[in-house]
Amino acid sequence: RERADAILLAASDGPALVDAVNAAVEQGVEVMTFDSDVPNSKRFAFYGADDADLGEKVARDLSTLLAGKGEVAILAGNAAANNLRARSDAVRRTLARSPEVEVLGVVNHPETPQEAAAEMIKFDAAHPRLAGWALVGGWPLFRSSQSPALMSEIQKRGLKIVAVDALPEQLVYVERGLVPILWAQPVYDWGAVGVSTIVDKVLLKKTVPSSVHMELIRVTKDTLRPYAHRLHSWGFSVPQEYLAP
Repeated sequence: RERADAILLAASDGPALVDAVNAAVEQGVEVMTFDSDVPNSKRFAFYGADDADLGEKVARDLSTLLAGKGEVAILAGNAAANNLRARSDAVRRTLARSPEVEVLGVVNHPETPQEAAAEMIKFDAAHPRLAGWALVGGWPLFRSSQSPALMSEIQKRGLKIVAVDALPEQLVYVERGLVPILWAQPVYDWGAVGVSTIVDKVLLKKTVPSSVHMELIRVTKDTLRPYAHRLHSWGFSVPQEYLAP
């Protein structure tokens, strides 16, 4: 075939991508986005988290862990990503309601585990009274050469951390009490819901919503094992100890 009938796109922000999506649609290719939207384009649907709501969830949990008091920072990834900006902005707005919580900064960085963890450690060193972090993505919680130093830093400083995403490598932080709360996106459904929505739209000619809401999963020590079983059912390799009854 010369072209596809539909595209499922993990999007990021920017005029060039809007133009690319619109060009595809104008050529008769239906476009659906997931994870990060291109809201000003001609895409027919988006599936993902409500990023403002997700940022609020992270902020509320962090404020609770801090008992409503302390200096915090936001680890925010790529400054140009509209989904990450929406989460970060929501964290700031929500924490502003707690008069004794002060946001010292928003830390942007290349989205690799190594560089994210290094930025956290660097910011910690410059702010000795820092009490907590809101991670709008879980980049530093993946294994890298910085992982032992980051774990030691969190434990030594007693930092309170809430993070987005809960993939198998990140679960150790919950198990050890270093990151008490992860907000998981059911990433398996990016494909499952995306494909089923495209089938409804393109093949079955159904009317589909322009935004399909993703239900998030709050992962704590109490819910770690049931969530690990869900990851396993999606095909992820999960450490066996998390799958034990």
